[in-house]
Amino acid sequence: MNEELRSASEELETSKEELQSINEELSTVNHELKSTLDELGRTHSDLQNLMASTDIGTVFLDRELRIKRYTPRVQELFNMIPTDLGRPISDITSKLNYPELVEDAERVLSDLTKVEREVKKRDNGWFLARLSPYRALDHKINGVVISFIDITENRVAREAVRESEEQFRRAIHDAPIPVIMHAEDGQVLQISRAWTEMTGYTTEDLPTFEAWVNHAYGAGGEEVRRRMERLFHGEAPMVDVEFEIRTRGGESRFWSLSASSPGTLRDGRRFVIGMALDITGRKQHEEATVESERKYRTLFDSIDEGFCILEKIPVEAGAPSDFRYVEANPAFAIQSGVSEVVGKTVREVIPAEADEWVGTFETVLERNESLQVEGSVPTLERVFAAYVFRVDDQSQERVAVVFKDITARKLAEEDLRQSNEKFELLVEGARDYAIFLLDPSNTIIHWNSGAERIFGWSADEAVGKNGNLVFTAEDRAIGREQEELKIALRTGVADDRRWHLRRDGSRVWIDGIMRRLDDEKGDLRGFAKIARDATEQRVAEEELKNSRADLERRVEKRTAELTATNRRLEAEMSQRAALEQEILLISEREKRRIGQDLHDSLCQELAAAALFLQTAAEKLGPKSPSGAKVLADAARIVNDNVGLARDLARGLHPVELSSTGLANALRELAFRNSQARSLTCRFECPRQVRIGDEAVALNLYRIAQEAVTNAVKNGKATEIVIKLARVRRALILSIQDNGKGFSTDKPRSGMGLHIMKYRAGVIGAQLAIESQDHGGTRVSCSLSDQ
Repeated sequence: MNEELRSASEELETSKEELQSINEELSTVNHELKSTLDELGRTHSDLQNLMASTDIGTVFLDRELRIKRYTPRVQELFNMIPTDLGRPISDITSKLNYPELVEDAERVLSDLTKVEREVKKRDNGWFLARLSPYRALDHKINGVVISFIDITENRVAREAVRESEEQFRRAIHDAPIPVIMHAEDGQVLQISRAWTEMTGYTTEDLPTFEAWVNHAYGAGGEEVRRRMERLFHGEAPMVDVEFEIRTRGGESRFWSLSASSPGTLRDGRRFVIGMALDITGRKQHEEATVESERKYRTLFDSIDEGFCILEKIPVEAGAPSDFRYVEANPAFAIQSGVSEVVGKTVREVIPAEADEWVGTFETVLERNESLQVEGSVPTLERVFAAYVFRVDDQSQERVAVVFKDITARKLAEEDLRQSNEKFELLVEGARDYAIFLLDPSNTIIHWNSGAERIFGWSADEAVGKNGNLVFTAEDRAIGREQEELKIALRTGVADDRRWHLRRDGSRVWIDGIMRRLDDEKGDLRGFAKIARDATEQRVAEEELKNSRADLERRVEKRTAELTATNRRLEAEMSQRAALEQEILLISEREKRRIGQDLHDSLCQELAAAALFLQTAAEKLGPKSPSGAKVLADAARIVNDNVGLARDLARGLHPVELSSTGLANALRELAFRNSQARSLTCRFECPRQVRIGDEAVALNLYRIAQEAVTNAVKNGKATEIVIKLARVRRALILSIQDNGKGFSTDKPRSGMGLHIMKYRAGVIGAQLAIESQDHGGTRVSCSLSDQ
């Protein structure tokens, strides 16, 4: 008993020690747990302070998108209170314009990717919504973290930068002068509207500075390139260059281009802005000044008219006025006949006519106006037309004279006057032609005697009237005279062939023209109309036209009769062809009937007779061997005749030509010829050929039968090949042998070839017979499906 108690006491002691050890371990674990709780509390406090102090609104959602935690800043964006923890985010109203929030959160959970989106607050402000998976320490995805970062200031700054850049771009685009902006690498960043309007090119047409130099810059383009390179390299502070610009329309202009030191883009590239001024007018003025001086000197030296400048010289009181020659061009001597006048006075050169010419010069100086005069200079035996004007120089009294020797012109004018008189005589004498003139307003200003005779109106009655005086009422109604005037005005001449009106109301057919009349400057002076009476010719033409129309009607009638006759002939030919085909079918049916009778009656009778003779021979044999032999020979001859009759029956009625019977009939034809004659005859048909028309099949068979017979009989062939095939849309039957062939040029007396051709024509097929080079003959019959 004591032993047990002692043992129990020891066990209790051991258990106590174990409990003390466990208690110590629990104390240690409790201390560690307390430390962990303290650390967790501090961490929680730090997290709470962090979430309370951060400006970033953050929402933590679980996998069902229920709210687990949020920072205070989120309450500015969502109507969220602490009791909303555990509620779905979709139940909370938002102040953001973000309807895709739940969709983006679900996409983050499904794809495990981040989603960023800029969203606008309904009242004001912009936020960057950034959604990412919520990963636990064991890397499990326990939900979604949504952060809202206020980017209002950044957005405003970007808008300001964009607006500034847009204003800068618009400033360049709307600049009233050509402006170009290009980077150092040659890319043209922008050009002004004025640049495009003046050149005709856009940045899409010429996207690089090099393209502009090569296509749009003319003389001076290389200088622009060189100076731009120096500007970018820092070798020059600015660019100021003049050069030629070639527009898209081919026009050349001159620009003055200026560019300052380069700037820097946001991407680090340097750029320059060039501004151009169109100096085409200045250039043209400079060139015009130089050209004017050159032209003046060229004109002064090269014009055909005489030209001189005279200066009034002072004279003593009471002495007559005088002018001295200051300049004279080379044509002066040619026109006047006087040379080396410079330095001389008018009174020295033409003393007899000096008073008249000096008076003219003084009048020009006094009135300060130009005068155009014609004057005779008997001293020089010439007549001059002169234009005198004051030289614009107030310090000196000078006049300039441009003159021309018109002596020849005066003589020509006299000749012209005489010529006009002759012309009047000619016009008035042409009584068969009506000739009258009209001014630009279509008013008659001249009316010759021929017009009086043809139209009946006198010159006094016609002159001053409108040109439609001679037009019929119907032509006036449709404005025919105005149309004629327009054609003459446009082309210079207009035909006038129509009925016109006489004074007495009758009509006359006129064959004439209207011609435009211009002065020496090419300006319109009026119209001339020349016409002749072609009434008789018109009547003859009308009669000829009626005769021709009658002839055409007769021809049409005869043509219609011939067409009807031709149609009747064609119908008769069609009936004849159908009749011939019917005759062939009837012939074939008769052959078939005869063949069938031969086979069913004659062959059977002959077979019975042969059997009877053979039986009689067997009975007579014991009694009379010689008589039995005669009967046996007779039975054999009868049997041979049975075979001949059967062959004849097959020839007359080969086989039943159904849709596939032609191939069988041709195969049977080849077999019989191989068996009956010492030759090889075979039939080839690669694929089954169906023929729905029995007449076609029968005629094809007869052509093959005739061709085989000719090959054996005339060609002495030892090998014959019959082939039936469908090639594309045609049925081809060919019979080829290795016989001796024949000459197609040699006339033949037999009917076989004619019959074959006839049968082919009946079914609409083409028959060809060829003699092969290596010997033999090939007969082919081609029948189109159509």
